[in-house]
Amino acid sequence: MEFIDFYRSYWFPFLNLSAIFLITGGLLVLSKRKWPTHHSLSASILTFIFVVFFLSIEFYTIDLYFVKKLESFDLDGNGVFSADERTEQQKKYFNIVMYDAGRFLAPFFIAFLSIGYAIFIFFSVKLFYFFKK
Repeated sequence: MEFIDFYRSYWFPFLNLSAIFLITGGLLVLSKRKWPTHHSLSASILTFIFVVFFLSIEFYTIDLYFVKKLESFDLDGNGVFSADERTEQQKKYFNIVMYDAGRFLAPFFIAFLSIGYAIFIFFSVKLFYFFKK
């Protein structure tokens, strides 16, 4: 299985969400031990930092992979694809690199997703302690 097939499969988002949820649980335990009086605030800040870091690395690594894969088809290294360098694989990666607005909008997506998830964690911890009393 090539990386692009795995990237477009259903397993890729599942693995991402699993990693985020597992590490969020670890961050909740860490923030409870380190800052017990400000547990909800520290948990939400740690979660925000982690999600921004994790998703940024993921988006930029995938972008770098596709750009490097596209550059591998440039045989003479001049940055222009001549007629003999154009193949079906080259066209596929060219379309992925040029016409994917998701990578362009990734910083905005990361910011909104991280803020929303941090707010969700903040209120979840607050509600947990409210109902625990």
